[in-house]
Amino acid sequence: MGLSTVYGIVKQHGGMVNIYSEPGKGTTVKLYFPVAEQRASEVGPRVAGPARGGSERILVVEDEREVQKVVSEVLKSWGYDVMTACDGQEALVLIKENPDIQMVLSDVVMPRMGGRELMEATRALRPDLRFLLTSGYSENAVHHGFILDPAINFLSKPYGMDTLARKVRETLDA
Repeated sequence: MGLSTVYGIVKQHGGMVNIYSEPGKGTTVKLYFPVAEQRASEVGPRVAGPARGGSERILVVEDEREVQKVVSEVLKSWGYDVMTACDGQEALVLIKENPDIQMVLSDVVMPRMGGRELMEATRALRPDLRFLLTSGYSENAVHHGFILDPAINFLSKPYGMDTLARKVRETLDA
């Protein structure tokens, strides 16, 4: 996901990143986080069934080409019909032209039009269209600047492919 994503996540948690590099010797990246004031609470084992795919048409909106490619391939491997767009403006055109799109998986921060703006612009056209927003920033940082809406489906980057499949299925089934 890139060092900028790592940096953003570390800074949001009050930490810092130290990078040292020498030609021919390599690079060392150290992440520093503040000491927690409380002990972690014990959580029992989480039992989750196997992730399920589907055949729905999903529009993946992501400005980072490599992320877009990987996410698209993973969704295709789960049986989904996938379309892609590089930003919200391109996605809005595709949504208008393809009424069979059933879900949009969109990055929040993109040039020209981000995921939140895309979702709002689409509501009047397709109030039934499901959205799953994703970002390298924490959920709290993403919701900063607009009202925290528990109805918004959100997936924090980085995420595992199994987590992606579960969240997509959960969003489609909601």
